[in-house]
Amino acid sequence: MEAGLLSPGEELVCAPRKDLRVGGELDASGRIHYKGRTFSTPSGWSMHVSGRQSDPGWTLVHARERTLHEFRLQYLDQRKAPDKSKPPVADDPLSQVNKLRTEMDELRAKVENLSQRGPGNGPDEDGTRILRERIMKLKDYEFERLVGEFLKAKGFSNVNVTQRSGDGGIDGDCELPFINVRVAFQAKQYEKENVGISPVQRLNGSLGSTYDRGVFITTSSFTMPAKGWIEEEEAPITLVDGQDMVTEMMEMELGVNRAPMVRYEIDERFFDKLKDRS
Repeated sequence: MEAGLLSPGEELVCAPRKDLRVGGELDASGRIHYKGRTFSTPSGWSMHVSGRQSDPGWTLVHARERTLHEFRLQYLDQRKAPDKSKPPVADDPLSQVNKLRTEMDELRAKVENLSQRGPGNGPDEDGTRILRERIMKLKDYEFERLVGEFLKAKGFSNVNVTQRSGDGGIDGDCELPFINVRVAFQAKQYEKENVGISPVQRLNGSLGSTYDRGVFITTSSFTMPAKGWIEEEEAPITLVDGQDMVTEMMEMELGVNRAPMVRYEIDERFFDKLKDRS
């Protein structure tokens, strides 16, 4: 908006899945209006539309057939363009912050696939329920190991589980291969209690300078204050609730075996033989 790349009233399209595209409108302050609601960030709008716990909104929201991430990069490139009439100066603090945010968005997009699922052909409800019941029978340290195996199956490398108390809100760590991103993870095995804002903030505070991102995985879900805090603070934390985890495990056949389903069909040729041929 500041650089004139987009205008108030601009039509935006949110496409969190191939079969899901909805339209919204951009106002003069950069907020997004959709069905009577206002969203301050593209990620907030995308999460509302998709129903997922986290979405890389900058890459899923489009304007003029381009992602908002592309517009952001164009804006940053314009700010970096040297003014030949003036001597070169170091990047101002705002430019440095925007650059850091862009880098974090790129990292977020690589991690957010933890909670993204394709449409259709999902696991059956009975299988999901049975798997979740089995997970709830695990002891705490067994569940932490399960989370480690889950992250391995999702493509993370060097997965380590601490298996100790007083770990500062971190149950283990891992890496995103090839891009040298260090990730800390926290695992909470709750039956009904949802994870609130405090545990999420503790994980964020535990990242320090050692980790680039955090992943919080629970068998239950997360409260709205916890989700809202991550969005408002743009914290580098990915939330994975129990439903997402179980569904992903079913699709990856992690901890489950795919059994062939017996299906009966009418043999019309058999019944055709019973007809009166006289």
